[in-house]
Amino acid sequence: MKNLLILMNCLGEEIENYFKHIPEINKDYNIKYIKTHENLTNRTILDDIKLSDIIITNNIKDYPLLTVKNIKKQKKSDCIVCVIEFIRFAGYFYFPYRRDHINFLYVYDKSTDSKDFNSFINCYISDVDIKLNYKNCLLKLKLLDQESDIKFYDFFINWHKKILLFRDNWHLTHDFIKYIIKQILLFLNIQTVISIDELTLEYTYGHKFRVKPILNCIKNTLGLEFNTDIVNIFNRNILIKEYYEFIQDAKICKNINETENLFNQRFNK
Repeated sequence: MKNLLILMNCLGEEIENYFKHIPEINKDYNIKYIKTHENLTNRTILDDIKLSDIIITNNIKDYPLLTVKNIKKQKKSDCIVCVIEFIRFAGYFYFPYRRDHINFLYVYDKSTDSKDFNSFINCYISDVDIKLNYKNCLLKLKLLDQESDIKFYDFFINWHKKILLFRDNWHLTHDFIKYIIKQILLFLNIQTVISIDELTLEYTYGHKFRVKPILNCIKNTLGLEFNTDIVNIFNRNILIKEYYEFIQDAKICKNINETENLFNQRFNK
């Protein structure tokens, strides 16, 4: 068996989850996922790097141990390194005021405490501000694409108004993740008998509770064609109004487990 190492943020956990369902990978590779933001200075990772036949990694720049340059220096000569940038896009989710991060669920500012759902979802942001933010986010995404072995910008441009591709600024939807998986397989020259598009998987830890609503003014200004009335949280589709009301109540929770338990009680999951 060969060794396949995934050195990434929580997108790596989604990639690992998909790889477990691809027989050609499971048959030939031991898959190991290491969450990089929890191990930025953990030198034991060097042992994993030296034993790996394939390494899939984010393009880490600020921590010398895990830079692409150092990974390539430490790896075996025949090890394949696949670099995927930190893919992020805030063009769907422009909020020109301070955000508060409450129990892993996003509440946008303290004024939401006194706003009902309709006032929140229909709040006004000028077309000029929305379009400027959108343009800047596309420029950033294109720069990220240029730094990545896995190219994603053209796919995003072709589809991002037709289907939702981000759950929030930093977390991809299954449609985007499946595209990334297929591009990784092409990069590694691995063919599979299964259809990646037909895989139906649940989101793993990081992705399952990271979600933001899309305001009506943003949807209308950008001409988004997909349904923004439903969000997926804890692997269940609920109405955006239900989500908004739930995150107000979830502020009492001390951690994500309490939050998920409250969610399951509320929605009888």
